[in-house]
Amino acid sequence: MMSAMSSNVILAKARAMYGRRLTDPDYAALLKCRSVGEAAGYLKKNTRYASELTAVNELSVHRGYLEALLHKRVFDDYAALCRYELSVGEQFSSYIIEKGEIEQILHSLRLLCAERNREYLLTLPSFFGTHLCFDTQKVAQANNFDEFLKAMTGTPYQKLLKPFRPEEGQYPDFAAIEHALYSRLYRNVFEVIDKHAPRAARQDLHELFGGLIDVLNITRILRMKEFYHASPDYIRSLILPFSFHLTPKRLTQMLQAETTDAVLQQLAGTVYAKGLAAQQDQNISLEHALQQLRYARCAHQVHFSVHPSVVMVAYLSLCEMELANLTTIIEGIRYGLEPARIRKMLVQ
Repeated sequence: MMSAMSSNVILAKARAMYGRRLTDPDYAALLKCRSVGEAAGYLKKNTRYASELTAVNELSVHRGYLEALLHKRVFDDYAALCRYELSVGEQFSSYIIEKGEIEQILHSLRLLCAERNREYLLTLPSFFGTHLCFDTQKVAQANNFDEFLKAMTGTPYQKLLKPFRPEEGQYPDFAAIEHALYSRLYRNVFEVIDKHAPRAARQDLHELFGGLIDVLNITRILRMKEFYHASPDYIRSLILPFSFHLTPKRLTQMLQAETTDAVLQQLAGTVYAKGLAAQQDQNISLEHALQQLRYARCAHQVHFSVHPSVVMVAYLSLCEMELANLTTIIEGIRYGLEPARIRKMLVQ
């Protein structure tokens, strides 16, 4: 069992990292930037991302390269925490790697179908390539789905992806592949929690991951009903088979609802009703409002939890939301969006 001193060290380190997060003045300054290079320069001179951006040429930095460097900072921070938290650190470190592998698999498949597979190595974060369980060179050289499967030989993904082999001349079912990959990821996560996490921390860890999955499922149900008018059975096949605050009965009622308004009515009486209220008060999307609820919950856990594993996971979630904010800002600058419009899309 971890000593009180070791526990305090981890909590202090995680909270110190959290204290170096981007602030409102940072976001305000970034929103004033008129180019991606100018934003990179601000991050380089004024934030915790400085060490990764030391060699960046602000006049020629590519958006994708900048985003990869920002991801490296978060990856390094979390890896450092995992080395301290020996009770579950190694297992949660595996979660970070598996999540990255899934993102790379989906990204490379999209490039393959667009006949741009040779671009894969150009977009792969170099720091991450050494941690992947598959050969990135072979992935980049794949010219079709069968060759892609061969590149996955010796990994747990080959067997998982094989059933999705498309008919000649057809594209693979990305939604189904994404569902299968992330279902495996979260199944592994909950297994780690139940087998390795301290008993006192398990409820909070289930809430952190379960709350994320609830938000993903709510968002998918709404999108599939509004834009695709999909059937309940089809939507069920695409939502993650886990939940926390949403009971199986409530999920079924949401799936069977005929309109998006009827779906939203099913959220009344749940913790997500606060998100509905925020959506109406702030004139933002429900997805944004739910992400704000997640942010507040994770920040609370970082401040007040006494369990290192809970603080680690909450900190990781906040880092991912910060990276999403930076990506939104960089993309917004690139496409010339008004700062006020970009600001409304940030989660804080």
